[in-house]
Amino acid sequence: MRGRTAAEVQEPWKVRRHELTEQGWELLAPLIPRASAGRPRVEQRLVINGMVYKIRTGISWRDLPERCDPWPTVCTCFRRCTSTASSPGGPAADADPG
Repeated sequence: MRGRTAAEVQEPWKVRRHELTEQGWELLAPLIPRASAGRPRVEQRLVINGMVYKIRTGISWRDLPERCDPWPTVCTCFRRCTSTASSPGGPAADADPG
């Protein structure tokens, strides 16, 4: 199910154990760059929650819950975030995403 919004996934938004709280999202949301061109972005909160879930549980990307966006989207965003956050050849460059 592509193009879901947070409201479509769960109404009202209830924070689960491995998801950002409303306060955490309010701090993080302004730091996420806006898309300037190309395809419209997916619901960023769902992508971030997918990343948090993966990091906290240690599951493989393919095992992400359905309430997160499709695993390839979350995995690609995670790889982009970790590659821009580290220096070339740093630990994130050698990390296995799966």
